[in-house]
Amino acid sequence: MIKIERLKKLTARDTADINRILPNLTEDYDGRSVDKTGLKKVIDSPLHEQFVARDDEGRIIGMATLAEVISIYHGSVAYLEDIFVDPTAGQRGVGSAIWDEMLNWCRERDIKRMEFTCRPEREAARKFYLKHGCEIRNTDAFRLMI
Repeated sequence: MIKIERLKKLTARDTADINRILPNLTEDYDGRSVDKTGLKKVIDSPLHEQFVARDDEGRIIGMATLAEVISIYHGSVAYLEDIFVDPTAGQRGVGSAIWDEMLNWCRERDIKRMEFTCRPEREAARKFYLKHGCEIRNTDAFRLMI
């Protein structure tokens, strides 16, 4: 049975689990461990939520990070930073369970819209998002490194 929780405290085991599945986040993974300081900031932030999926043994097998961005025009918008699942977890609905809990979090905050990006080569992720009612927007993503 998959258990989804909103991470409130970072343990050594959680850190090890996250580092174990972190390479599945992106093909650009460079071997760095999770930034524990950054993760603790997410956990402690009232505008962020760190979702984790645990297996029957309590190991983290999936996770997602959501942030509430407040706009003077659009109101609150959820920004999905990352969502990924350990591929060894199999087709057990882990991603969908995380997704459902993220939507619950948005409803609790009266957030009506979620924004995120996904590279075209991430075909499985794109299929997942389309299956869950998302639409592909005609926009460009910009980045400025500071």
